[in-house]
Amino acid sequence: MKKVLSLILVAVLMAALAVPAFAAEPRWANVSSIAPSLTSGTYSSTVTGVSGTTKIVGQLILFERDPYGDYVEVARTGKTTVYSSTGRFSGSYALKSGTSYRLTTLADVTVGGVTESVSSNYDKTM
Repeated sequence: MKKVLSLILVAVLMAALAVPAFAAEPRWANVSSIAPSLTSGTYSSTVTGVSGTTKIVGQLILFERDPYGDYVEVARTGKTTVYSSTGRFSGSYALKSGTSYRLTTLADVTVGGVTESVSSNYDKTM
């Protein structure tokens, strides 16, 4: 009887471990990461392309949350082009304590002559 129960237990455990694991789909084809940051007087974002990236055009848009919960644009950088696999983009703005902000990173990332447009939002309360 013990042998039968042991075999059943082994079969159940093996079946549970046999579930395939699925890797998450990559969010972007040309971008490996976007790392935004909001500090007291600066907003910035670092865009890192995958291997073979030749050009990144980046722009940041900073929004402030109003009393009604809507985000209103308060600052924007110009488009900046870097001929590298990593681009750091930044702007200055006097962020207020206790206020919620959204930083939107826009980037056109070129790899092998193919350009991908990406965007990412980052929310933070100061």
